[in-house]
Amino acid sequence: MGMQKYFIGYALREGAKQWVTDLKLQIAQAHKLAWSLQYPPHITLFHPFETDRHEELGKTVSEVASQLHPFSIKVLQYGHFEKETWFIDVEQSDELFELKRGIVRSMESSLGIKDNDKGFATHFHITLAHKELNLEIFSDIGELLERTPLPFEQLTIDRISIFRKEESAYIEEKSFHLHKE
Repeated sequence: MGMQKYFIGYALREGAKQWVTDLKLQIAQAHKLAWSLQYPPHITLFHPFETDRHEELGKTVSEVASQLHPFSIKVLQYGHFEKETWFIDVEQSDELFELKRGIVRSMESSLGIKDNDKGFATHFHITLAHKELNLEIFSDIGELLERTPLPFEQLTIDRISIFRKEESAYIEEKSFHLHKE
């Protein structure tokens, strides 16, 4: 299978997934943006990386999932980083940080892969639009979001997913339920 590009995250489910997908599509079509559409709605837990150790990757993520219970986080509001990213902000919970730390630790010890966070402090979120934004597009998206109430108030983090890059988009390859005994 060779080297493949992956990232690890929490994939939104059902109604929340469809609603965020529709909003991302509306933003992308209105402004001819493509970058954000390559990622399904998710919260990143481990940034993109490459490996050819596919089976070991699955075992590593499964092991982390077996050590934690499902938990819920609040969905807060829309937010942005500088003038280049719009997102849905979520609660920065201790459980979410514990989950990320477990993944980072296991990826380093099992596969020798470090999280490529590019030196930014972790701020969990669901990206809506990123990279291709000029000031006019950034402002237009902000106006749209002001008129668009969030239809859900919390998410249940009950699994970890491995996403694999296929051509120009990532797909959810496999998910592992959190299930501490």
